Amino acid sequence: MQILQQKFPLNISLGTRMRVGAAYGVFVMLFLVWFKPFGMDELPSERVFTASIIYGVITFACIVGCSMGLTLLFPNYFREENWTTGRHIFITTITVLLVGIVNYGLSPLFLSATYSWRNMFWFQGATLSLALLPITIYSLLAQNRLLKKFELQAAQLEQKLQEKLEKEATTPLPEKASGHIELTGDNQNEQLILPLDDFYYITAANNYIKVYFRKNNAIVYTIVRMTMKKAEEALLPWQSLFRCHRAYIVNLDKVQHVEGNAQGYKLLLQDAEEPVPVSRSLNSELSDRLLAVRKYVK
Repeated sequence: MQILQQKFPLNISLGTRMRVGAAYGVFVMLFLVWFKPFGMDELPSERVFTASIIYGVITFACIVGCSMGLTLLFPNYFREENWTTGRHIFITTITVLLVGIVNYGLSPLFLSATYSWRNMFWFQGATLSLALLPITIYSLLAQNRLLKKFELQAAQLEQKLQEKLEKEATTPLPEKASGHIELTGDNQNEQLILPLDDFYYITAANNYIKVYFRKNNAIVYTIVRMTMKKAEEALLPWQSLFRCHRAYIVNLDKVQHVEGNAQGYKLLLQDAEEPVPVSRSLNSELSDRLLAVRKYVK
């Protein structure tokens, strides 16, 4: 259970769905051509090949359609911060069951099969027996590989960050900027002005953003009606502010530690309870920005 509750990367982009669907579709097609299960060994070779291609296309369409449909129907379930190895295996298994149902529905067109509850359960059992073990093994191996990769990279970045923080604590630096950030919301007369040194991070909340900042020695937040893109543009002049994730903008001067799990880097901010995630595609840029010696001017 502890392994199944480990974090797992969630990538629901259309390109990833297409690639995964194509990989499974090709696998199904080659498997059917080679092993000829479900009575396909009794068919002529050309019919086996045609049926295998059709089953492969169906598999591709079901995987892409199922992943898109489930994401639209249950958006809160498909949130990376809650995504685990167990959820990944579960959703993949549900997708396999859907593929099995659709393939069973079309089987009488290619095989000497008839519709019945017995045949349907047998077909689904055969489908799961072929798919469940490889899915589970692949998911566990992928989670373990990514966990080791990002833990090692995060540990190396953490060491360099601590060396930088120690040097800054003992070496006089140019005075930090004392300016204010300004965020103008879409509602009438909605404007938030904060000292830069009090600002911690922003996270997206549908059509709003949550702005976290220090007030009376505590980290609090306020909600502003504006998009992340607009907020990023407003904060672009400040060197220390970085959009590290599609849903987060962080003040790098507040980062005290870097950790890693299978989903990538997590930034731990001074006095803040919630870790800030980093998009895996931005790992390299984050390292450069985090370790850079900033000139503390706007």
